[in-house]
Amino acid sequence: RYLEIRDLRLWLEGQAGLRAVDTVNAADIERLATIHERMAAAEKNQDSALALEMNGQFHLHLCMLAQMRADHDPLAQAARLHG
Repeated sequence: RYLEIRDLRLWLEGQAGLRAVDTVNAADIERLATIHERMAAAEKNQDSALALEMNGQFHLHLCMLAQMRADHDPLAQAARLHG
């Protein structure tokens, strides 16, 4: 079950990335890069709490750029669509 959820999330986030391509600007890309840099630094410093927080922020920001629903939760959206 975990692998199915992971695969679904990877697919949905890929779709979010494709949707975001049409709406992003340089500031949006810089924001994603900054979040990614903080995540990489946290991983290097073995700060798993910060790394997880930054990972969540990265994906949340990507979903917002893709103009997904207000809850910005791709799994919740999939559940609503395929209920």
